[in-house]
Amino acid sequence: GVAFVNHELGQIVIAHSGTKFPSSDNMQDTPHAIIALQRFFQDLKTDFNEVTKQQIGKQQQRAIEFSEEIGNLAEKWGYTVGIVGHSLGGWLAKLSSHALNEKGMPTYAVCLDSPGTAEMVEKFYRVRYGYQPHQEGDFTSYCWLPNIVNTCGTHEGTIYQLTSDHL
Repeated sequence: GVAFVNHELGQIVIAHSGTKFPSSDNMQDTPHAIIALQRFFQDLKTDFNEVTKQQIGKQQQRAIEFSEEIGNLAEKWGYTVGIVGHSLGGWLAKLSSHALNEKGMPTYAVCLDSPGTAEMVEKFYRVRYGYQPHQEGDFTSYCWLPNIVNTCGTHEGTIYQLTSDHL
């Protein structure tokens, strides 16, 4: 993830990235191509294992730890926190937002075409903390037409379906 700070508004926005597909730019020479392909296959493995099979993995834990670190900084400064992401990044944004909410740091998540997280949140808290989450998240999801990504899992919060009329 990456964090953007707006000192004038007293706000920090955390952004988690989605699955990175190799582009022609990073496939021009062998070292960059290998790195790009390794990242792509790691993201696909995460997509499959963590999202589809509902396994708790390193990418979730790293995203949550990063978000908690930024949340602690925001709390120290008296700033608000928002978390955004697309696809896998949106899924990580919702999980991270839940983690901060559970620690008493109210956050919101805005997600674009991400999988639903309701089942994973329940499993994650049962395994990590031994209880179900107490706080409901402030989530807004924007989903394109139903597809293999946004139909995985149950969405929480407000969901808007985008159509070609929105273009």
